[in-house]
Amino acid sequence: MMRAREVADWLHSALLEYQNSELESPVESFDDDRWRPLPSSIALQEGLQPFGEIVGALHRALREAEYSAELSTAKLPDGQFWTIGSRTNVFPIREMYRGFVEPVLRRPIIPRLPDTVVAYLIAISGDRDVLKRERHNQVGWHYHYLNYKKERSNLVLCWDTHAVRQTGVDHPLFQETHGEGHAVFPARPDLWGVTKKKSIHIACAPDLDRWPLHTFRCASAKAGPVWPLFAERTQTVSVGSNASKNKDRGKSGGSKKK
Repeated sequence: MMRAREVADWLHSALLEYQNSELESPVESFDDDRWRPLPSSIALQEGLQPFGEIVGALHRALREAEYSAELSTAKLPDGQFWTIGSRTNVFPIREMYRGFVEPVLRRPIIPRLPDTVVAYLIAISGDRDVLKRERHNQVGWHYHYLNYKKERSNLVLCWDTHAVRQTGVDHPLFQETHGEGHAVFPARPDLWGVTKKKSIHIACAPDLDRWPLHTFRCASAKAGPVWPLFAERTQTVSVGSNASKNKDRGKSGGSKKK
């Protein structure tokens, strides 16, 4: 098991170095508010490849050592998964009607880990901080709402990632409160007019053509519609439920573009 421990220590050191490094994404700048496209997926993968290689090496070392462990320690509830750390990148803001939106990407460094690797890292005293529990509905692209003073609110904007995109139809965008701890003021989406809601959608919609829908953070069940005005979040079918009963609920609340 000596080799496995050496690789685990290597993983821990690499993770600390990566998390302490400066963000490679564009630095927040309020001097230029013009609309910019999101970076490509290739650009954001820079620096992450070594982690996959290290995890692979650890997995091989454990197999060679015929490591056995109680894999139940690696199991998590539905909707959660283990990752080797996570990173949040903030990108330049975009102007909309009487405010701004700020694109944000929260992503796990390694989104999928073998159960054997998880069980081993949990078993190693002092190395449990390498692992991080994540929720599927808390990662991916989303947007912060900022007021005209460029102050961050307690509101995030998220797409309905369960709805099917349709040509000529505005894809549903929703708003919900978040607890990230950096809010300067509480937003009042109940006071937003049609012009503001539409402008928010226009500021965010082009991103759907650059990144796959599944890479965006999905609006929660408690989220309220931004645009279309009366959109309803797509309901997902639970395992064991009557699929035919829920079939019609899978239609988005999109509206035809005019």
